[in-house]
Amino acid sequence: MKSNSLPINKLFFLFIFLVFVFTNCINSKLDYSIETNLNPNNIAPLTALLNIKSDIPCKAKIKVLGEITVEQSFEASCTNLFITVLGLYPNSI
Repeated sequence: MKSNSLPINKLFFLFIFLVFVFTNCINSKLDYSIETNLNPNNIAPLTALLNIKSDIPCKAKIKVLGEITVEQSFEASCTNLFITVLGLYPNSI
């Protein structure tokens, strides 16, 4: 069965750019991981859920690049962040 969803590899590279900066951990030797879940509810293909884990509490800021750039900062400072991303662009890296 062929799916009409966006190519996973293109969206994955978008997320590499999407997680723009850990605002209070820029110059540290931060050990962190980013887990992405594209279309987490299987009803909105241009959405994602990011799970960011770090060894020390950090804040995050994301940037969705496209025709209209959207930036969002998150004030929560913790070691395990869950961030919902809306408004991704199809077929873009």
